Amino acid sequence: MKNKTRKLVLAAIMAALVFVSTYFVHIPIPGSESGYLNIGDIIVYLAAVIPGGWYGIFASAVGSALADVVSGAVIYVPATFVIKGLMTFVTSVFILKHKKTAGFIIGSVLSGLIMLSGYFVYELIVFGFSYAVISVPYNLIQYVFGVTVSIVLFVFLRRTPLSRF
Repeated sequence: MKNKTRKLVLAAIMAALVFVSTYFVHIPIPGSESGYLNIGDIIVYLAAVIPGGWYGIFASAVGSALADVVSGAVIYVPATFVIKGLMTFVTSVFILKHKKTAGFIIGSVLSGLIMLSGYFVYELIVFGFSYAVISVPYNLIQYVFGVTVSIVLFVFLRRTPLSRF
């Protein structure tokens, strides 16, 4: 029970960190109605480690979707909930499969590709081809930045008691 409570508390903290890093540290995308760049993906990747598993998936999905609601990008909520949850899930799977840094790097890179393709398909369906294509460079910037910073932080965090490793 003690471990379950600890993971639940960490999940709540991570959801709050995802929300704060997404909502308060974001840059609107020029020419878009509600899209924005943010640093929340750094925490989304790290949620695969702290708290990890389903707790991390829930934290990523809820924190990111809540940021969309509060920022007025409500149309993105369903996509964000699924995409961010999948990102943490894939990163978690690769960490468990390959262990430690190599698994985190592989999982984060693949998760970022899920983000890129997921938002492209969603925007293609909802807004059309031109809008989806215009968003790709911005999502690519967010992808590269998020993966790079999260890998650096992971190297340090995996040596702390917060990490599963």
